[in-house]
Amino acid sequence: MAQLVAYRSPKPVVAGSNPVAPAKYFDPKQKEKGRSMTDKIANATLDGARQNPFVRARDFIRDVISELKKVVWPTQRQLINYTIIVLVFVVIVALIIAALDFTFTQITLRIFGN
Repeated sequence: MAQLVAYRSPKPVVAGSNPVAPAKYFDPKQKEKGRSMTDKIANATLDGARQNPFVRARDFIRDVISELKKVVWPTQRQLINYTIIVLVFVVIVALIIAALDFTFTQITLRIFGN
């Protein structure tokens, strides 16, 4: 009879997301009470859909520029090293593919003839 009882973890039940009612994410920095992050994102999406397309394009370009300012660009030496590594790897892979192609061609010709 003990074999029919399902094994239960000794840990207490941990709350999680329910597919019927997905978890709501709260931003502790926000002072607004009662509004979850998912609600704010949904409202921002609706507000963005109502905006003028030129305003949205301008905002997009501003966001792109601000994100590009955060990028850590490689030095010239790093760029040269990475380029050499990529080219060497491409040559190695090309040689492997060429060898496999030649091998399978030779096998096919020996089986089926010229």
